[in-house]
Amino acid sequence: MNKALISGATGFVGGSVYHYLQSKGVDVLAVIHSDSASLQNPESLAAKNIKYVVFDLEKKGDLKAKLNELGWDTMPECVFYHFAWHGAKNLTDGDLLQQMNNVQLATESIRHAKKVGCSKFINAGTFEETLLEEGLMSQLSEPPIDISSIPENYTIAKIASRNMCYLIAYIEKIDYIHTRFSVPLSESLSTGKYIEKQLQQIRENQEISTPHNKNPLNFIHIDDLARAYYEIGVSGANKADYLIRTNLTTELEAFFTFLQNYKKDKSIVLKTVSCDGYTSMDAAKRFEDWFIDHQTVLSHVQKFVLN
Repeated sequence: MNKALISGATGFVGGSVYHYLQSKGVDVLAVIHSDSASLQNPESLAAKNIKYVVFDLEKKGDLKAKLNELGWDTMPECVFYHFAWHGAKNLTDGDLLQQMNNVQLATESIRHAKKVGCSKFINAGTFEETLLEEGLMSQLSEPPIDISSIPENYTIAKIASRNMCYLIAYIEKIDYIHTRFSVPLSESLSTGKYIEKQLQQIRENQEISTPHNKNPLNFIHIDDLARAYYEIGVSGANKADYLIRTNLTTELEAFFTFLQNYKKDKSIVLKTVSCDGYTSMDAAKRFEDWFIDHQTVLSHVQKFVLN
């Protein structure tokens, strides 16, 4: 992989992958939607060292011509990473129609990737796909999946996107790789999202709210996730469905409780659950693990809480 196009590069995960690829010598170009808020402050994109082309992937158009205007060639060995996803106020909210619009965005992105000469298309899914499918098939050992705590419209759209992308990639004759992950944690644990806000409060010995989500979550350091995406771009197999994960799979309440107690007793050990217990569809299981050592994220969070 010498070149890469990335949609959603102004987001948390997409941006991290963008910069990691850059650090590995890959020539990376972000594909940014014309109504992206990031375009209101192009200086910030320049400050982040993000090269970009403005193009609306869900529409018909000539991305190749746009790339030619920039003097940017996809040859040799260009990989397209698709992280773009739109909700109402955040990625997981909005009604089913709003969420399903992302399916067209993904499938049209595959067509554009093929037209410009990319050899591989990597799509970002979510661990909730696994939970919802497992819950519906009722093939789980205890504890069962709580479907009510899964963002329904978001997850349905993610599954539809995955399945449609396999089909379109086959028709377009481009290698397709699906991926899924659960909870990436930032270096500074300051994204402002619910989990990291709770970690901030634990650090300050403040009261935290009891999580409503009783399902298992898998935690990974954002740098490890970005590295995994680079490695998948280099050596990932066509038609693969990778669950990028660590062994740090636990319920959110158990994770918070462990960290609160860890401040008092450094000898305690976090009780985790096997991810295999939630991926038990023997016949229907299409994914395989892209395994990352969980010590990076666990030690990072522990140090953050102590400091």
